[in-house]
Amino acid sequence: MTRAEVRASRHPIGLAVLFLTEMWERFSYYGMRSMLVYFMTSHLLFKQETASNIYGTYTGLVYFTGIFGGWLADCYFGQRRTVVLGGALMAVGQFVLAYAASVTQDPAVAATGTWSFSLTEILFITGLALLVFGSGFFKPNISTQVKSLYPPNDPRVDSAFSIFYVGINAGALIAPLICGTLGELYGWKYGFLAAGLGIVLGLIIYLFGQRFLEEDRVTQRKHQTAQKDLQRKSWRELFSFNRKEGAAIVAIVILAAFNVVNWAVYEQQGNVMAVWFNECTDRHIFNWLASIFPHYDPQSWMGKLIADGMPATWFQAVNPFFILTLTPVVIWFWRWQNKRQQEPTTICKLGLGCIMFGLSYVFMFFACHEREVYGLASLWWPILSTFVLTVGELYLSPVGLSFVSKTAPPRMISTLMGIWLLSSFGGNWLCGYIGAYWKRLGDYNFFALMVILPVLAGVGIFIMRQFLERTSMLAQEEQK
Repeated sequence: MTRAEVRASRHPIGLAVLFLTEMWERFSYYGMRSMLVYFMTSHLLFKQETASNIYGTYTGLVYFTGIFGGWLADCYFGQRRTVVLGGALMAVGQFVLAYAASVTQDPAVAATGTWSFSLTEILFITGLALLVFGSGFFKPNISTQVKSLYPPNDPRVDSAFSIFYVGINAGALIAPLICGTLGELYGWKYGFLAAGLGIVLGLIIYLFGQRFLEEDRVTQRKHQTAQKDLQRKSWRELFSFNRKEGAAIVAIVILAAFNVVNWAVYEQQGNVMAVWFNECTDRHIFNWLASIFPHYDPQSWMGKLIADGMPATWFQAVNPFFILTLTPVVIWFWRWQNKRQQEPTTICKLGLGCIMFGLSYVFMFFACHEREVYGLASLWWPILSTFVLTVGELYLSPVGLSFVSKTAPPRMISTLMGIWLLSSFGGNWLCGYIGAYWKRLGDYNFFALMVILPVLAGVGIFIMRQFLERTSMLAQEEQK
C-alpha cells in the first residue's frame, strides 16, 4: 500500500475531535441522569410517582428540543455555534443543579406532596430547563458534522459512525462510576459538579479542534443570494411527494409509533429499575475487602463500600458496558449468518429487538420471587435483564436509524429523522407516566406490562413486515 493510499484509508483528525467532544458531553448527560431519580427522592424528598414523571418529562424534552436545535443551526447559527451554545447552557445547568444540591430541602414543606416552589425546587427546575435546551442545541448538531468530514460515497463513513458511537457509550460507561460515586458517597453536589466539568472539558476540546472540522452549511452558503427564496422553494418541495415517497413516509411513521413503546420500556433502566435496584437488591458485594483490610477507616471510600455496598448509580454503567462488549459479537454473528444466507432482514431485526426487550424483563420475575423469600434479591437478576435488553437494543436502535436513512427520500431525510427522534420523546414521556404506576400495580404486574408491551410491538412489526420491506426496497430503487 502506498503512502497516499494509507493516508486515504485513515480517518481525519476531525473525527477524534468530535469523538472526544461527544464522549464528554455524554459523560455529563449520563452522569447527571444516573443521579436524577435518587436526588429527587432523597434530597428533594419527592414521592416516587413525582420523581418518575419528572424523569420521563425531562428525558423526553431532551429529544423534543433537538428538532428546534437542528432547525436553528440549519437556518441561522450553523452547527458550530449551536454546539458551543448548547454546551455552555448544559454546563451552567449542571452547576445550577450542584448549587441546588447544596441547599437543604425543608422536610415540612416536602411532606405536603405538592410543589412548594422552595429555593431548592426553583434551582432544580432551572437547572433541568437549561439542560433540556442545551442538549437540544448540542445533540443533533454534533453528529451531523461526522458526515461532513468525508467526501460523497466515501466507504469510511460507516466505520466513522461506529467509532463515534463508541465515544457515546464510553462516556455513558464512566459517567455513573465517577459522577454517581461522588454523588452517593460524598454528596450530590459533587456529582453534578463532575458532570458540569465534563461538558466544559468537551467544549474546550471542540473549540481548540474546530480547525480540523469542515465548514457548516450556514457558513458555506453565506455568500449565496436570495436565500429566503431558496428556503421557500425547499419547503414547497418538502411537502409535495409522489406515491412511493408517501409510502416511505408512512412506513417510517409506523416504525416510529412502535418505537415509542420500545423506548418507554427501555428507559425504565434509569427510572423504575434504578429505584428497584437501589431498594430491593443486596448490593453488599465488597464485604471481602474487610478481611483483606481489617483496619479500614469506616469514613473512607472503602469503608462506605463495605458498609453500604455497591453504589446504586453504578447500575447505570451496566448497559453501556454491555453495548461496548457486545457490539462486535453481534456484528460478527450477523456476518456469520450472512455467509450462510441466514441473516435476518432489517425489519426482522427490528421485530426481534422488540421481542428481546420484552423477554429481558422475564428475569425480573425471578428477582421478585427471591425478594419475597429472602427480603432482598440478588443484584445479578437486573444485570442479566440488562444484558438481554442490550442485545435487543443492538438489534433495534442502530438498525432503525439505518432503515430511516435507506427509506427516506433524500430531500426529506432530516425531517424524517426528526420524526424518528420524536419517537424517543414520546417513549421517554410514556416511560415516566407508566413508571408512576409501579407501586400501585405491584412488582409482578408492572414487570408483566414491561414484557407484554414490546412483544406486542414486535408482533406488530412482523405483521406489517411485507409492506415495510417492499416499501424500503422500492424507495432504495427510486433513489438509485
